[in-house]
Amino acid sequence: MLIEPELLGTGARILTSVASGAALALAAISAPWRAWLGDRELQWVWLLSLGLLVGVWSMKAGITPGFSLRFLMVTALTLMHGWPLAVIGCAMVLAVLCVVGQASWASFGADLLCVAVVPALFSAWLHEHVHARLPHNYFIYFFVPCSWVPRSPTTSPASCAWESSPPPARWMKPTSGPSTSPSCRS
Repeated sequence: MLIEPELLGTGARILTSVASGAALALAAISAPWRAWLGDRELQWVWLLSLGLLVGVWSMKAGITPGFSLRFLMVTALTLMHGWPLAVIGCAMVLAVLCVVGQASWASFGADLLCVAVVPALFSAWLHEHVHARLPHNYFIYFFVPCSWVPRSPTTSPASCAWESSPPPARWMKPTSGPSTSPSCRS
């Protein structure tokens, strides 16, 4: 879902380049460099994640029209390393794709905004929102932020969790009957 440079005018290219440059600078300033540089294993995981990202993005893989694996990979990178390192890593991956000819330098700013910055910031915001409201559980941590992909609002796991909005203590007690929500039944 990279943007073709012919679709953007000169003003749009300049505007998106400035906005993506500002987002990249903010990510570089707010990245946890001290903790990240002190953990060699985390550096290797990040580097291997970027290698996987280069491989997946160069294949132009997609699940359905309009939804590509790029968004899902950016969400996973954001959940693993935080939004600053995800944005910096995606910028590096996009630069590699531009060097090898898979993407265009003319639309680098727009591509970085659309494919990296917006999905990473939204995933980080959604993760913080879910983390504050729902119980701390691995499945909630992984499936709710990764389920923001476009789908019907009545069948997504996030809508099932927010639909009835029971108190967290109710989730810990066994229930006697099936779910009252018809869209959340399996």
